[in-house]
Amino acid sequence: MSSLIIDVQDRQEIESLIYNHAWIQDNNDTEQLAELYLKDGRLHGIGPDRKGRAAIAEFGRKRHTPPDRIARHVCTNVRLTPLGDGRIKGHLYITLYRHVGGDLGPADPCALADAHDVYARDEKGQWKFSERRLELIFESESHKN
Repeated sequence: MSSLIIDVQDRQEIESLIYNHAWIQDNNDTEQLAELYLKDGRLHGIGPDRKGRAAIAEFGRKRHTPPDRIARHVCTNVRLTPLGDGRIKGHLYITLYRHVGGDLGPADPCALADAHDVYARDEKGQWKFSERRLELIFESESHKN
C-alpha cells in the first residue's frame, strides 16, 4: 500500500469490518465485538472508555437490549486516510434507527454519531479496530432512555 493510496482490497476489508461491527450490535451479539479489535484496542464514547479485548467483551456481556426493541445502525460516508505507518484512519457517520414495541412499526432515527476510527493489521494480517471513538452529534429524547 502506498502512503497516499488505499488498496481496493484493503478498503473492502475495512468496510466489511465496519459493517460487521454494526451487524453484531443490531443482532444482539455484542459479546463478539471484542473479536473485531486488536488485543489492546480501545472503544470510547459508549459509557466509560474501554481498553483491551477483555474490557470490550465485558461491555458486550453487560449491554442489555430490551426484547421489544429493534435497532439498526446505518453506516455512511466512509472516508479512509492512510496514516503512513501501516495504519489507516477512518471517519464515518452512524445513524441509529430504533423501534420499540412487539410489532413492526415506524422507526425513530434517534441518534447520529461520528465514528473516528484507526485500523491496523493483527498478527494474522487481518484488519482490526485499533481504536473507535464515537462522538454523538444529534440525539432525540428517545435515545436518552
